[in-house]
Amino acid sequence: MPPNLKMRDRRIKLVIIGGGILGRSLAHEAAKPEWGIKSAVLDNGQPGTTESATGIWDARADHLLRDVDSVEQTARAVIDWQNEFPYEPYVVKPKRFLMPVGPNTPHGSFAFDALLELYEKIAYLRCYRLPGKYQVVSASMAEQMEPNLRKNHFSSAFLFWLWTVDPFAFLRKIRNETTVFSEFSRTLYINKILGFKVRNSFVEEIAFEDHAGKKARIDGPMVIINTTGPWIEETLRCLGIRFPVELKLGVQAKFSGHYFQSDSGLITFGRDGKYVICLQKNGYLQVGPTNSPFLPFLGRLPSKLGTADYDLGYLEETLSDILKESYPVPTAEMLKYGWRVKPKYFIDTDRPVIWHHRKDGYNNLYSAVPGKMVLGLLTARELMTRLAHDGWLGETALLPKISLALDGKRPYRNQLKLLWLYLKSNLILAIHFIRKVLFG
Repeated sequence: MPPNLKMRDRRIKLVIIGGGILGRSLAHEAAKPEWGIKSAVLDNGQPGTTESATGIWDARADHLLRDVDSVEQTARAVIDWQNEFPYEPYVVKPKRFLMPVGPNTPHGSFAFDALLELYEKIAYLRCYRLPGKYQVVSASMAEQMEPNLRKNHFSSAFLFWLWTVDPFAFLRKIRNETTVFSEFSRTLYINKILGFKVRNSFVEEIAFEDHAGKKARIDGPMVIINTTGPWIEETLRCLGIRFPVELKLGVQAKFSGHYFQSDSGLITFGRDGKYVICLQKNGYLQVGPTNSPFLPFLGRLPSKLGTADYDLGYLEETLSDILKESYPVPTAEMLKYGWRVKPKYFIDTDRPVIWHHRKDGYNNLYSAVPGKMVLGLLTARELMTRLAHDGWLGETALLPKISLALDGKRPYRNQLKLLWLYLKSNLILAIHFIRKVLFG
């Protein structure tokens, strides 16, 4: 149980380690009048998962195959973020995408038609402010829209709208927004965490090196939230805590030149059936991401010259496959890369995960990952509810009946929950598919 010191009476601090989407969302949420909690964000300034993201902010239709509830809640999160910034429509904005159906596409036109139809029913919240709904277009129409597409290669194509965000602009916006609550939230820019001081199962001190190379510390009663993403295990290694997570490497390639004529983005698929997004920028084409296991013992750290050859080659091959044969494709260049933290479950998931390290011997220590980038806000809200439930806010609160986040300390329960969601999702999809076959 927490000590007889509560965050509401300002005698206990909320310390957030990590300045990414979840850390900033948590500071933003804690400062709101309904909570009124002071927080300090320790940020080492390293680019994390958000900065390297493609920028697709929306729920993904293919996630209906394994987690229909997550798709519905992600659609709600998109609207919630727009409501957070009502006067900045450039932060989250719609973009049209073209998806040709070809040999590498994992499903045929009829299956995608059924999937997108169900997607717009389940995730109906996201549709309110979109310019239009999805459309099926012929291969010839797709070739007219994009003259550089390979001829006689696609059977049809789909046009649809997705919510997108500029990751850099978004993080800058949420950081600036948090400074409005400067009375409640402050940011400490650091080089690294040096260690923790623990007494009676409570972390009482965090030592760190600031940007000037000087040693500093935060001490006294505190609740600590570790949101360091790819460095989540490294941050707390000195406490002997290990996480059941793996890292996926996402590489974005850059191809100089102008490839597509319309203002649409283009979604295609690699030889392994995984999606790849092509976004025409000013003077170059962004293609990615890859989604491969990050294996540092094999030297696949892409910050070193030549160590991401496989990922770049994969993206170059994928782009070449959809362009007409006469169109020259230059060698892919590294644009950006990042890591995605994935829990080790037998069913893949984009759900957030929250760990309370009480069972590890640290009562006031939590860790969390948001899963999909857009879910940072909902994860922050669940974390605040969890802190209230655990008694840190001077009052207890009931946990929500429908929780988006998984409890990191209950892996077997998570497995069963994900299995149930997988079966439920496929049953809903199967019923919808049968109805479409029978009634059109």
